Amino acid sequence: MKIAKKPKTYSTLHNRAVRLFQKSSKIMIWAAILNLCGAIFGLMMLANSNQSGFGGGYSLCLGTAHYLFLVVQTHVPDAVAGNILIILIAAIFSALLIVFASFSMKVNIVWIIISFVFYFIDSIVSIFSFLDTGFANYCVAMFCHIVILLFAFLCLYSYYNVISIEKRFKNIKVVKGKIIREGEEEQDEQHKYDFLEK
Repeated sequence: MKIAKKPKTYSTLHNRAVRLFQKSSKIMIWAAILNLCGAIFGLMMLANSNQSGFGGGYSLCLGTAHYLFLVVQTHVPDAVAGNILIILIAAIFSALLIVFASFSMKVNIVWIIISFVFYFIDSIVSIFSFLDTGFANYCVAMFCHIVILLFAFLCLYSYYNVISIEKRFKNIKVVKGKIIREGEEEQDEQHKYDFLEK
């Protein structure tokens, strides 16, 4: 005997989509943390090995930032000044990613798209930027970029998914967190998550 599936309600579909958006919209914060920490770890690894060039921690950084690190190491002879510039570059890129995340979390579709396009371009740059870093470091860099890019895409997808759900149930309104159909009494089922602000 087949058990009848409970129909998915507006509240269930909407809350699930919003929850996915809320989680994925924070991904650029993690990208910012990895970028700054990667620069610091890379410099520490270079200092411990008394070598110059690529620090393993750089694999966590943005491809564009890593390219600029190489430019600094090549053209700035003073090691201390070079290290300061590398940290500064990493901090600027991390701050930029946090700005992207803050506007994306406020459900600003323009910034959501900008974030995705920015990281997509950086991922392409990374393919070439990390080529001479060794197989293991290259794999780590590509893995980080693929995961973050996937979450950036999920953020974009979940935004339009929520909009699609709202349009599909356009006869439903929410007042003080409760579902109300036009011309009907209030329903008991409540939203656990806020609507996307448009």
